Amino acid sequence: MGRMKCRKSITKLLALAMTMAALTGCAENQIPERTEEEMQAIGEFVAFTMMKYDMGHNSRLMDLPPVEETEDTDAERPEEEEPGTMGMDPVDDTPVINEAAPSEEAPQPETYSMEEVMGLPEGVAVAFEGYSSYDSYPAESDAFAVTAEDGRKLLVLEFSLTNTLDQEQSLDLMSSGARYRVTVNEEYAKWSLPTMLPNDMSTYMGTLAAGENVKAVLVVEIDAGVADAVSSISLNLKNDSKSHTIQLYGGTDE
Repeated sequence: MGRMKCRKSITKLLALAMTMAALTGCAENQIPERTEEEMQAIGEFVAFTMMKYDMGHNSRLMDLPPVEETEDTDAERPEEEEPGTMGMDPVDDTPVINEAAPSEEAPQPETYSMEEVMGLPEGVAVAFEGYSSYDSYPAESDAFAVTAEDGRKLLVLEFSLTNTLDQEQSLDLMSSGARYRVTVNEEYAKWSLPTMLPNDMSTYMGTLAAGENVKAVLVVEIDAGVADAVSSISLNLKNDSKSHTIQLYGGTDE
């Protein structure tokens, strides 16, 4: 209905303009003469009015799309999106964590030397000298001898303790609380035996002169079959706060 009314208004204006032009030309005595400026003003008014009611014309002052006279309900209208969403789901305003940042390396456990775990004083060094197997150790002595049970043998590991300084050094290896675990052929593991031997390395006490060295031993009781087929020996020693593992024989450090 609105479009039809507009069209009728335009038709009336066109008719009025044509009538005014006709009267101006044919009945000059009935209507006052119009100057050229007045005629131009009338023409511009008619042209502006025609464009105002022309639904297909876009005004330079306001571009509005043609309005269809339809009855839209609230249910048929799409929900308006908030500015800036552009079809994306809203997200919480949370800080972004840079997952590509390099992670911190885990702290490496502190390592200790064999001398530190044993509690040796500065300048005293320990070295592995070899091993032997016995039914009883020492074989030539009846005093303080250690004897293996039937079907077993004693694996005796021999070490040297050397004072490398030019001054006397006192040793008290028992005070360190070190314990010694021997692994044979990478799978047979035994703790060293506590003995009354004067040169037992786990309980040794004595004094070393400058440059002097003494022999010390660790004794382990193992199966006789294992003692006759030794291919590797490793030693793990530890106290309450420190530990050290060393390959004594065979393996990669032979």
